[in-house]
Formats: sequence, C-alpha cells, structure tokens
Amino acid sequence: MENIDSVINSHYGMITSAQATEIASKNNSLLSKEHIDVQGINDFLKMQTHQSSLLKDSKGGNYNVIIEDKIYRIFEDFDNIDDNKKKNKRTIILGREGNTIALKLSEKFSKIIDINGFERGDIISARNVLLDIIHNELIAIPTTVLTRIFPSDSGIKNYDELIDGMKNIDVIGNIIEIGPIRYVNKINSNDLIGISSCVISNTYKTFNVSLWGRAALKTAAMNVNDTIKIEFCSIKKRNNTLEIYANDLSRILINKNLSSRLI
Repeated sequence: MENIDSVINSHYGMITSAQATEIASKNNSLLSKEHIDVQGINDFLKMQTHQSSLLKDSKGGNYNVIIEDKIYRIFEDFDNIDDNKKKNKRTIILGREGNTIALKLSEKFSKIIDINGFERGDIISARNVLLDIIHNELIAIPTTVLTRIFPSDSGIKNYDELIDGMKNIDVIGNIIEIGPIRYVNKINSNDLIGISSCVISNTYKTFNVSLWGRAALKTAAMNVNDTIKIEFCSIKKRNNTLEIYANDLSRILINKNLSSRLI
C-alpha cells in the first residue's frame, strides 16, 4: 500500500489519516498491477471524483502506470515553433467506442509510432507513462516504452465494398498519383485551408482521394508507389463519382509493410 505519510504530504497535510488510508488503498488496488487497461484507468479516475476535492486541487496528481489496450485512433497535431517550422506531434486514443483515454506523445514518440507503423486496431503496451488525474489523460515521458503486442489487420482493401455515406472507415492502397497542395479560404472566413488529392490502387482498381487540412499537408511526405492507410475517412459522391474524403480528423499512415495486405 502507498505510504500514508506521502499521501498526507501530497495533500499538504489537509486530510486525515483515515482519508489518506482510503486513498492509498484505492490507489494501490488499481494502479499497482503489472498492467491496467483503459477500463481500469477510467474506473480509477471516476473513483477520484468521489474523493475529497483536495485531491483534485493537489499538485501531486500524477501516477506512473503500465497500460495495455487497443489503439482506437491517432490524431496528428502540429505545434508552431516559428513561421518556418512545425513540430509534429501525436495523440493516441486508447480503448474502444465510449470508453477511451488520450495518450499524449512528444515529437520523439510521434516519430517512433510512424516509423514502426503503429495504427488503428493495434493492441499496444505503454510502459512507464504518467496518468494525469487533473486532466484525465496519459502522458509519455522520456523513459516511456511503447510496444506493439498484437498488430491490426484493419483497413478496407476491396474497393468494391466502398459505398456513398460510409464514415470512420480505414482504406489501404498504393499511391499512383499525387496532386499539388493548394490553399483556399474557409467558408465564411479569411482563414486558409490546404487541399490536395491523390489516386490510390489496390492493384486492380483505382480510387480518388480528396484531402483537406492536415490530411492535405501529408501529401508533402508522399511518393508515388508508397503504400498508405487512410484512417477515419469517409466516402462521398462528387460529380457522380465516389471518392475517399480525409480531413483534420483523419490520419494517413505511410508504411511499406501495408502492401502485404493488398489484394
């Protein structure tokens, strides 16, 4: 069990020994396991909301955990450093629909998951990450270790299955054409948004892809013959032709190992 004195000290001496014992016992029961899943983390976080509000106000609101669960989605974020450089970051959402938690990654770990082809549907282990109970999220630190336990096999590769109105799907293909990035004004705004396009193939059929926002910027890293997986995209009909639509909420993974899944 967590040391009672350390719990009292983390609350600046403003809780009783009985309260500290209860907190230490609950913390120990959930977070001292070899590993925990998203359900366990969220159960723990819910427990904190029923404890003294002093816990939420304390500055000692971080716990070190090992979590194992499925990647639900991956967001691409950009931090502006100056006008000419952007730091590419990732947020991994772990868990399943309706029961998730965010894992915030630094640029270092963002590169690792891209290089190693981490994707939606992978079951991963994140060892030595911080659980921030103030913001209800996980944070990778320099000593964090990310490991793929079981690889995903998601991604539609038979384009005959794609129909108008499909949403939040994943599609795999080889790039055969890449369009330039253009910038247009957002509707009712002077802000600019990037747009681009590409054409992908599953070796016997091609499909047009319309890219907007961050998805459009990703074409700068693409090359003809690259294999990509477009996660959380949708299918729309334009000019009587179906196309894949990807935007800021989508993620594009470029990885040669994906080619083995194509028909």
